[in-house]
Amino acid sequence: MTQMKKLFIPVALLVIVFLVGFVPEALSQTAGKPQTIRVAMSARPTTLDPVNHRQRISQTMHRMFSDALTWAKPSGQHVPDLAESITQIDPVTYVIKIRKGVFFHNGDPMTADDLIFSIKRLAMDKGMEGKTSPRRPLAGPVKSAEKMDDYTVKVVLERPNKLLQIRNWYHYDIWPHKYFEKVGVEGFIKQPIGVGPFKWVQGDFTSQVVLERNENYYGGCPEIPGKGSRVPMLDRVIVNFIEEPTTRVAALLAGDVDIIQSVPYDSIKLLESNPNTEVLSGMGTNIIALSFNIKKAPFDNKLVRQAIAYAIDYELITKKLLLGHSDPLYGRPLDEPFEGEPGYGQFNDIKGFQFNLERARALMKEAGVGRFSTVIDTWGEYVPEAQVVAQMLGDIGIDASVRVWDYGVLLRESRAGTRSVLYMRHGNGRKSPQWIRDFMVVGQPHNHYTGFYSNPTFDELMKKAIPMDDGPERNNLFREIYKIAMEDVPIIPVHVPRNIEGIRKNVKNYHVCTQGRINLHKVYLDK
Repeated sequence: MTQMKKLFIPVALLVIVFLVGFVPEALSQTAGKPQTIRVAMSARPTTLDPVNHRQRISQTMHRMFSDALTWAKPSGQHVPDLAESITQIDPVTYVIKIRKGVFFHNGDPMTADDLIFSIKRLAMDKGMEGKTSPRRPLAGPVKSAEKMDDYTVKVVLERPNKLLQIRNWYHYDIWPHKYFEKVGVEGFIKQPIGVGPFKWVQGDFTSQVVLERNENYYGGCPEIPGKGSRVPMLDRVIVNFIEEPTTRVAALLAGDVDIIQSVPYDSIKLLESNPNTEVLSGMGTNIIALSFNIKKAPFDNKLVRQAIAYAIDYELITKKLLLGHSDPLYGRPLDEPFEGEPGYGQFNDIKGFQFNLERARALMKEAGVGRFSTVIDTWGEYVPEAQVVAQMLGDIGIDASVRVWDYGVLLRESRAGTRSVLYMRHGNGRKSPQWIRDFMVVGQPHNHYTGFYSNPTFDELMKKAIPMDDGPERNNLFREIYKIAMEDVPIIPVHVPRNIEGIRKNVKNYHVCTQGRINLHKVYLDK
């Protein structure tokens, strides 16, 4: 059972000052000075529809002007946000109480009707205007959402969902029911509103997005790091989309932006040595992997895929190229849960593919495949890694070149099955043990990418394991699942990098988020 404590939220900064009797130190430092911060994201979001995507960068954009039932601390722990409490009544039933005194950017109060509307679009079959949201697997299999009073909703699942008890409420943003009905999806995309710390002003994903402070912000999660007022101290946020890594670094060094995502490893020392910039690092949850379209020859031959798994020098990539800022996975299709959570440490004894050229060449010979050429498709920040992997494949008779795409274009091409090999990331902020199914399996409409992998035994074990309570029986099922995946090798997980971001030194109260979110609630500029 999960209980979340009630939080009293004053509705205006003047009330805070009156009640508490002081002006926060950070606010007094910036009083009277316009605060505009410039952020460079590492990719372009695909949509402003909050549930019609499966892309972390889009969620990062949405969370600048919206909030959800829970919030993730920099450590990865989930704590209450818009939820006052979430109580589990039985294995499939939850009662959610939401905060009072929270308002959307157009002034409408947030109520249970808005939560029910948001749940249906996100988590119910065909709840998104007759279609099913690609984000539904992140939200759990919801059967119904019933209003109990203006601030209380009962949610019933189709079946038990273990991850929902731990952290999936993080994906439940609350969106304005009346506004959606008035303007429709297209109207919302043109002028989105939420309850978040900043309001949409203007912009598009080809240039930049401009946001401004929400003067009526309820304050957000009380555990957001840093001191300061409930109303954000920043007046304006300008978001740019700079996909080329060295261009992001150059923009930060020149003072054109204040925060950049995904600092390239070879630029870390440069930014650390500059008197005006610094590098921040935090726990990551992205899995970087080599993925195959197993419908395309010769990657339809698992011996070829196994050979490639042995041909990759995982430690060379993580220790030399990435300077130790990442943990090698050795092709193991598992993701370690957060410390203290169920399953932590249960699979540490599973051995991966150790670099072995002799074994790799023998498998290529057994496969009966002669020397051939292929293309590894990727996007900006992963080009150096993909190029190193391409060189490694040359040692086993595969002449691989690297082709760079816009993120959104590559996503579409992958889902259409036109690509053969991808070097890409999969965001697994919830540390889900089933992530490989969501990533690769045929028939998963929410796939971030797809390798068209199909194995009836794998599918059946997944179906059985996912709703089970944690314990030896569930762990043993996942062991069998991982064993099958490492035999079939539809995907080769290479490493899990830390989140490395760069900031100007006058940026204060900024913390790297495990899920990649850019939290600016209590950030200010020390000018």
